[in-house]
Order: sequence, then C-alpha cells, then structure tokens
Amino acid sequence: MAIVTLTTDLGTKDFYAASLKGKIYSLCPNVTIVDITHEIPPFDTGIAAFSLKNTYHDFPEGSIHIIGVDPVEKEDQKHVVVFHDGHYFISADNGVFSFLFDKTPQQVLKIKPSNTSLTTTFPAKDIFATVAAHLASGKELNEVTSGSHIIVDRNSIIPTLESNTIIGHAIYIDSMGNITTDITKDTFVQMGMGRTFEIGFRRPDNSIRKISSYYNQVPKGEKLALFNNCNNLEIAINEGSAAKLFGMKRGDVIRVNFTD
Repeated sequence: MAIVTLTTDLGTKDFYAASLKGKIYSLCPNVTIVDITHEIPPFDTGIAAFSLKNTYHDFPEGSIHIIGVDPVEKEDQKHVVVFHDGHYFISADNGVFSFLFDKTPQQVLKIKPSNTSLTTTFPAKDIFATVAAHLASGKELNEVTSGSHIIVDRNSIIPTLESNTIIGHAIYIDSMGNITTDITKDTFVQMGMGRTFEIGFRRPDNSIRKISSYYNQVPKGEKLALFNNCNNLEIAINEGSAAKLFGMKRGDVIRVNFTD
C-alpha cells in the first residue's frame, strides 16, 4: 500500500487539508495518507524542509511526499517531482530542495502542465494530489512529467566557523519551546576536539558549559544543551520553554566558544 505524506501551511482550522486528502482518496482509495504537519508558517519553505528532512527517512522507500508550501507555479518556480533516496517529492521549485537535501537530488522532472496549472488557487490539491495519486496507483512517472529540470539553488543560513568559535542560529522552535540550532553534532565534535566550551546566547548569564544526554538530567526549570534526534544542538529547559524564558526566536545567534 502506497504512502503519501503531507507537509503544508494549510493549518487545521480550515477545511483545506481535509479537501486535499479527499482528492487523493478519490483518485486512489487504497492509499495511506500521513500528516507530517499542516502548521508550517505561511510560505516558510525553510521550516517545511526542516520538518520533512527529519522525517522522510523514517518512511519506507517509494513513499510520496507532497510539500504544499508556497506551491504556486511562476515563471521561475516550476512544479516538479523529485526522486531522491528512494522517495518521491512533489512541490513547487521554490528553494525548498536547497534546504531539504544535502546533495543534488538524483532526478528532478517537471510536471506536465494541465488546464488548471495557471488558474488554480489550490495547486496542492488540483495538481500535486493528482500526481501523488498517479504514482501511488503504480503508474509511470513519465506519464505526468515532461523532462528534466535544474532546481533553484537558494542559499540557506549555515554556521560560521572561526578559529575557536562556531556562530550558529536558531532554526526551529518546537511547540515545547525547545530551540534547535543549525550546529550539528559532527561540526561541534570536529571543531571542539574535546576542548572545554561555552554556549552563549542572548545574555552572558545564559551560558551553558556542558552537553546533557536527556532533558531531566538537570533539575526542573534549569537550562540545558543536548544533541536532539536530528543530531542538531538544542537549547532547552527541563519542563519549561527555553524560547519563552530567553525571548529567543528563529534566526537568533548561538555562539559556541572553545578554549584550549
């Protein structure tokens, strides 16, 4: 049974997400639909990519992933199907793939234009759902695509590495107020080489000098840093909201200073 996942900014208050699912079911009744999230901030392709990047590997190969964020086709933003790591991704080429993949995708194909391509106000339903149902039914990819495409390359914010410092950024704040940074465990280990360190953000008294293994390794209400299941450095409060307590928001700077 084919799996189709949905990552959109449609929210759950309105009927749009249900309408999208209904369209897929009407075209392919035996499909399994999984919501990654419908709570992406409007037009935020960076958060959409981050959410999907950290989940699609958990699904079996052959899964089909609809990205319904900033989905309108424009002259420089074509509708595409990407095949990578054994998975299919259906989206507008709006820069999301620059954030989603660490290397060039294996195959990128333009979706064949339809009568609704230029007039639809709901391309995730009218176009992406149709293509997803087509693939979920076991039909050939070339029946809905019209040739290769070079994806748009949008520069993402990445950590800056200095001699003894990593300058990173808050890239994701979850519903618990935990702050994920763009500093990976690999970068931290390679840069640190076992040296002592200080993680600083916002104010000097917010510094953290150790990495915890889990949240309740510190007393309730205390701040901590750990590497989360995405292998990114995370700032958190045990049973509290780090974002609220520290006034942190996406894009804020987090510095890791190493000392010899």
